[in-house]
Order: sequence, then structure tokens, then C-alpha cells
Amino acid sequence: MNPPLWAMLIAVLVASIPSVQRVFFTPGNFLSNSVTRAVKQSGGVAVPLILVVLGANLERSTLPKDVLSDDDDPAEERKLIVASLVARMVLPTVIMGPILALVAKFVPVSILEDPIFIVVCFLLVGAPSALQLAQICQINNVYMGAMSRILFHSYVIWILPSTLILVMSALQVVQWAAS
Repeated sequence: MNPPLWAMLIAVLVASIPSVQRVFFTPGNFLSNSVTRAVKQSGGVAVPLILVVLGANLERSTLPKDVLSDDDDPAEERKLIVASLVARMVLPTVIMGPILALVAKFVPVSILEDPIFIVVCFLLVGAPSALQLAQICQINNVYMGAMSRILFHSYVIWILPSTLILVMSALQVVQWAAS
């Protein structure tokens, strides 16, 4: 498990157990003043930092010269881009969307009654490829041009329609689960 998965697991545990919530979120408490405030401040830095990294990965001038001059098969690269976009943004939504809907409707856990939680779950399921994947490609000097194009398509072209569809689906699930 990587650090984001550990953070997600801990967040679900804290959100699910009311006594643990009180320990972390009671004003004036040691953990609230130290851990909770540190996490909030780190979260405030995360989005600008991610945008800087994304911009660096999308900028073609940051790629090595041999990658820019490399004439790979454009048809194969196009297939790779389409396959990766479908595998990351479409298939997980098609598979996990109905599962999330059924869990929200039939599993009696208090956190599943929160509409924001359901919307965030849907957004995470259909989120674009991670920026770490581009960094792994750069470190290993493989598929850097294709990865740059995948990130461009994911974050510039497909993010708006994907987000609209996912939020509308999540709102329908919230409405269905509440009825």
C-alpha cells in the first residue's frame, strides 16, 4: 500500500467511528491542535503543488530531446492513449458505479448517508491517470511522449465531460439511495 491508500484507510476509519472523530476534532484537544491542523495545512498546499507538477509534465520542453525527436508509430501511440483512457476513466466507472450505488442504498453505514462522500467516491472512480505514472515513465525513460499526451487528454480534454457525467450520476445515486 502506498501513502495515499494508507491516508484513505485512516480517513475512513476516523469518519466511521464517532469516538475517534471526537479525539481528532474536539477544539483544544492535543490531536486536534497538532495532527488535524497539520493535515489541513498540508491539504492546502497539495492542490497548487499538483498543478505545478501537472504543468511540468504537460510542457513538451521539459522532455529530453531524444524523446521529442523519436518517431514512434503514431497509430500504436494513439491505440495506447485510447486504451489507457478507457482503462482508467471508463471501465472503473462502469464496474464500480453500480457497486457504489448498491452499497449506498443497502449498506447501513452512516458515512454512506453523506451525499458529498458519494459524489467524491464517484469522482475518484473516474479520475484521470495519476501524475506519479508520468514520473515513473520519466525515471525509466519509457513512453514519455505517450504519457505526456495521455495526461493532456485526461486533464485538458476529458476532465470536464467526465466530471459532469460522474457528478450527475452520483447525484442520481444519492437521490435513489435516499428514497
